[in-house]
Amino acid sequence: LVPLSNANRAIVYHGIKKLTQTKRFGLVELYTRAAIESSRIGTYEIGHVIGPRLNAAGRLESAMDSLRLLCTRDRRRAQALAEQLDLTNLDRQRIMRGSVEHAINKVRMREGNRKIIIIADVSYEEGIVGLIASRLVEEFYKPAIVIAKGEKVSKGSVRSVSGFNIIEFLRSKPDLFINVGGHPMAAGFSLDTASLDSFQKILEDYAQGQIGED
Repeated sequence: LVPLSNANRAIVYHGIKKLTQTKRFGLVELYTRAAIESSRIGTYEIGHVIGPRLNAAGRLESAMDSLRLLCTRDRRRAQALAEQLDLTNLDRQRIMRGSVEHAINKVRMREGNRKIIIIADVSYEEGIVGLIASRLVEEFYKPAIVIAKGEKVSKGSVRSVSGFNIIEFLRSKPDLFINVGGHPMAAGFSLDTASLDSFQKILEDYAQGQIGED
């Protein structure tokens, strides 16, 4: 997600060396479950094969199993944890497919001339709203806000498009949030569920004057 140049490139270069030479049972078993050879690990395998499996547990439940996998010195324990993370990642993929399809259909039903996408639903998992937002940006090329609707507090994740500073945009309306943080291309926040409707209207109206056609 960042350019592989300068310090970033150095970190990844040395990180790949460590990953190809590791003796940690957890990583070795994770490679086996993912059907990748340690000698062939590169940026694709890290970003699309290893990373999603380690991230899946934290997205749906708790990241502790991922930590246990990396730390264990018991081969059998490593095998069991790697298998569990593999299954959790499959669950994450299944949930993602359904949520993305639901979100895209929801946006198409109310698209109109809105400059920003804002959708909320009780069915969205907190851990994957950022992934859904990314897919909406790919589909519609507009800044996207996706919110996991909770009983009292809702949590949202935002992805932007090149040239539009999303965190500056959100921080211009601080009264709308319980908390908010991020950077120009991505952000996260929480807010009172009771204020979702007014939140959506205020930000959509504000976006009309802030986001250009380009």
